[in-house]
Amino acid sequence: MGSRRRFPVLLFLFPLLMTFELCASLNQGADPHGSLFDWDEGDASPCSWFRVECPDDGRVMTLLSQLEKACEGFCNIIGSLPGCTLYKGTLPCGAEIAVVSTSVAYAGGWSPTAEAHFKNKVEILSMVNHKNLMNLVGYCEDEEPFTRIMVFEYVSNGSLFEHLHVKEAEHLNWQARLRIAMGVIYCLDYLHLQSPPVNLRDINSSSIYLTEDNAAKVSDMSFCNDKKEGEDELDASDECSTVYKFALLLLETISGRRPYSEDDGLLALWAHRYLTGVHPVMGMVDPTLNSVPEEQVRALSELIRSCICEDPKLRPTIAEVAKRMQDITGITQDQAVPRNSDLWWAELEIITE
Repeated sequence: MGSRRRFPVLLFLFPLLMTFELCASLNQGADPHGSLFDWDEGDASPCSWFRVECPDDGRVMTLLSQLEKACEGFCNIIGSLPGCTLYKGTLPCGAEIAVVSTSVAYAGGWSPTAEAHFKNKVEILSMVNHKNLMNLVGYCEDEEPFTRIMVFEYVSNGSLFEHLHVKEAEHLNWQARLRIAMGVIYCLDYLHLQSPPVNLRDINSSSIYLTEDNAAKVSDMSFCNDKKEGEDELDASDECSTVYKFALLLLETISGRRPYSEDDGLLALWAHRYLTGVHPVMGMVDPTLNSVPEEQVRALSELIRSCICEDPKLRPTIAEVAKRMQDITGITQDQAVPRNSDLWWAELEIITE
């Protein structure tokens, strides 16, 4: 695994991250970050290092075996994304992880474009860290068996889509929905401030996961590469597109309606009558909600209307949307992040050893 900035979310995985680095570099016969610059081949074999295990051929395989064990033999499937499978894993210390593995089973089915996309995605996600982002904590690549894996922190409370549209899921009140929306826009603003800016392709209720206290975690786990010619990898969507997608997400969160229905078509078209004042604006609010302040709904509807303006040049910037959202909701960045990390006890276990 390539070396990366160390921040708190990684601390609990430090022993495992050591094997990530070995899997990604020694197995490939390369050391792109110079971590073995001073290592003399006459010294002890890496296979004798702490937590490193090798088969008879001397190749480092600890990571894959650890992940396989953590994910119950890769049988603990919890979902699928385009071109990949999602597993839940539990490390020996009890920390939970989300493991995303490509569905490609052999090197011949993995194109140079897919490899470039994978490496670029790992590189970009390795350099960002936000409390409202489902952060990348490791990756693994190998040729035999063919392996391309990304490991993320696990978020346990399901997706925003489930909470909005699945009856069995926990109901979200008005304030909870506003807090989730604020966590998303704060995260998007953070990503856009990076150099170069990081604009995620998928910004929808299925890619927003919730913590136990219903804070938003924006995810970008898919291996799928559907970029158009001339587009970069993760930053294919420009700022105007990101603003538009967030507005649709906000509209879905307020209304509790799916992005598309056979009866009403696209959600934006259904909402047009309310956004333009043809019908009372409160009519677009999810009828299951109680005690919804009309002044907030009016302010949010005006913001949504500006964000989906047909002329992209007239749309506000991400920073402007975040500022206007904070003015409307009164929710600060500190209030939008998870109150308690699900992994605090695991981090403490490692720190105190």
